[in-house]
Amino acid sequence: MIPHDLNDKHYQQAAAYIDREGIPTERRSVHYDLVLNGKRYPPKYIISLSSYFATGEEYPASNFNAVEAKNYFISREYEIIDRRLEAEQFV
Repeated sequence: MIPHDLNDKHYQQAAAYIDREGIPTERRSVHYDLVLNGKRYPPKYIISLSSYFATGEEYPASNFNAVEAKNYFISREYEIIDRRLEAEQFV
């Protein structure tokens, strides 16, 4: 289960870290993008990094899946883009 004690401050810290360091290939998103500050980020990686900024330990990606990450952010009223639906618009 995704930690519930994460908040926008942690998401912003995770996004700033990604902006500086980039996204490791294995942490790139396949289907969903989280929109923060007008930029797209992989939701699972944001959760893992947010946990690090909140607790000092990165939450393992193996403990949750992409759909859980997507739903986590949607339930908190963040914008999630489903790339598959986006791609259909251009077909």
